[in-house]
Amino acid sequence: MIRLAELLGATAPVRTIEGIDIAHLGGQETCGSMVCFIDGKPFKSGYRRYRIKTAAGGDDFAAIREVVYRRYKHAGMNEELFPDVILIDGGRGQLSAAFSAFDELEFRPPRLISLAKREEEIFLHGRSEPLHLSRHDAALRLLQSVRDEAAPFRAALPSRAPPPCDVGTRRSARAAARKTARAGRRENGRGVKRGTPRRERAVVVLCRFRAAAEFQLFLLFRFFCQ
Repeated sequence: MIRLAELLGATAPVRTIEGIDIAHLGGQETCGSMVCFIDGKPFKSGYRRYRIKTAAGGDDFAAIREVVYRRYKHAGMNEELFPDVILIDGGRGQLSAAFSAFDELEFRPPRLISLAKREEEIFLHGRSEPLHLSRHDAALRLLQSVRDEAAPFRAALPSRAPPPCDVGTRRSARAAARKTARAGRRENGRGVKRGTPRRERAVVVLCRFRAAAEFQLFLLFRFFCQ
């Protein structure tokens, strides 16, 4: 946390980081996710998911702008606190799109940065050149953890509409399920499943009749011996 504060020119250690990522579900629906880290550890209660409402499909820049605005509009109106760092998954274009969301708000975030995956470059708003850190740098590894945490979180978002399925196929599946259930419960009056060979059924019935007869004899014997 101290190393990251040094790189960003912060006077105090960075404690809270929120990471934002955009994904396309099945190539049709776009969703956004926001994860929160406090003191370098995930804070699950602060996670959020967003269904993109205004951006057209495939427009990542517009989707980022919408998620950033929806997440920080209350902070921008001075109704809640900003995190120490807002991390965007992407490069300079994604960073610019995220910052444009604050044009409609009165306040600006303290630090807005982005992390590009290919070269692991760190882009800072207002700085022309990205930061290149060692792969083993503690600050880079922390930012990678935040970014990578957002990917599985937004991948768990269920699709709004169920996968298409033919009506006839669904009806056939339900009919087959009902038929299987009835077959499993179908038994004759003696408790022997239908479809059992006749000889085996006769043996079962005979054994049960014999057991019942022996039990009746046992009861009679106890009655006369009293």
